[in-house]
Amino acid sequence: MLLPENAVSRQAAMDLMNDSLWHNLPAVKNGYVYIVEANEWNFGDALIREKVLDMLPNLLRRTP
Repeated sequence: MLLPENAVSRQAAMDLMNDSLWHNLPAVKNGYVYIVEANEWNFGDALIREKVLDMLPNLLRRTP
């Protein structure tokens, strides 16, 4: 889940993540959702893809 920097969008994301529907999603229930800052991850260039390849294993190793 990309957490937006914009205050209104960020609040909407937080509202979504506080909703019971969110908490009932299988991925959320099983700890397979990862929250990251959009301003660090939401770029379409080759450098960010390389960063994702480096960081993703660390995110996936975290315990819920």
